[in-house]
Amino acid sequence: MFVIISILVLFFAVYLFYARAYNARVRKENESNEVRYKKPLLPDFSRMKPFLLIALAVFIFSLEGMFFWADAGTAYSIQYPWGGDKMVKTQGLKLKFWGRVIQFPMK
Repeated sequence: MFVIISILVLFFAVYLFYARAYNARVRKENESNEVRYKKPLLPDFSRMKPFLLIALAVFIFSLEGMFFWADAGTAYSIQYPWGGDKMVKTQGLKLKFWGRVIQFPMK
């Protein structure tokens, strides 16, 4: 679900880049008297809004690999990308920091 949301936010950011360029072109054409008046695609946005949306999409995309749910009665071994490991025996939402989760049933 996070991946779909982040992709939609990225598409909207690309659309804002396009709309800004289109609005600049329309504004330039409207200043000349040769072409009849055209409406801009979107109201003017600041230059930072598309970049903030891209940063938000990257953040949402990174959330997917950060957490996992530990079930009761199961032990988990988490192997981190930087070489460390951790054992989780309690139930609940746990941090995995994009590591590999290995499940072991407890007796």
